[in-house]
Amino acid sequence: MKMIPVYLKENRYDAEVDDEDYEFLSQYRWTAKPSKRKRTVYAHANHHAPLGRYVNIAMHRMIIGDAVDAIEDDDVSGSAPT
Repeated sequence: MKMIPVYLKENRYDAEVDDEDYEFLSQYRWTAKPSKRKRTVYAHANHHAPLGRYVNIAMHRMIIGDAVDAIEDDDVSGSAPT
């Protein structure tokens, strides 16, 4: 297991990821986004989408593999994924 830094203002969190995911995830700069109830903090990064836009993608979506679908859906619908 390896750690990836996730930032929220002056605070730093560390996300623990598998060794196999580390190389891919470490190429992004991760920011923390608290949930609406402030009980959970999610890691998000900006990804350059094919049409020249930036899409905000959650780390857990990249790990489970549905981030690619979210980026493609964004290009078709014009709305950002959550």
